[in-house]
Amino acid sequence: MKVIYTNTIPENQQLNVCYRTSFLGVISAATSVEVDDEFPNAEAVKQAYAFLNAQALSVQVNVGITPELQAVVDEAKAECEKVVEENTALKAQIEALSANEAAKSELESENSRLKDSVLILEDAQKESLEQLQTAKGEFIAFQNNIEAMKACITELEANADKTDEEKPKTTKAK
Repeated sequence: MKVIYTNTIPENQQLNVCYRTSFLGVISAATSVEVDDEFPNAEAVKQAYAFLNAQALSVQVNVGITPELQAVVDEAKAECEKVVEENTALKAQIEALSANEAAKSELESENSRLKDSVLILEDAQKESLEQLQTAKGEFIAFQNNIEAMKACITELEANADKTDEEKPKTTKAK
């Protein structure tokens, strides 16, 4: 945008031109500046916008790496490679630990299940031993009671006779 510093602003203004009657500071969007000679502090305004007339300066710089800097870069690169190798090894260890943890968890679950089964079997064994002791006691008591043995023999013989009567009689062909 063009900036014109003048004491009188024309009635027919140009497009994309900023007319100023006082200098309040540099307009950063300015691409060119005109200052009327009668404008107060004309030289100060021209100096403020002097950067617009400056030629572009190009500098060609060749930068090289010094041997000391190259040594530092090489050392840092070697250290990075070591860190990457350590990181890879640690990741492998973590995976192995995770697999071991999963196997441990599975074994603990199986162990718990087996402990429950052992408790159930121990209870069943205790109950069976109690029943066996009761049966032994009854058998010993039965052996020592002759009257009870005779009654039992009579009952068994009666049952044997009933089963013989219920059997159908078959004739053997000769």
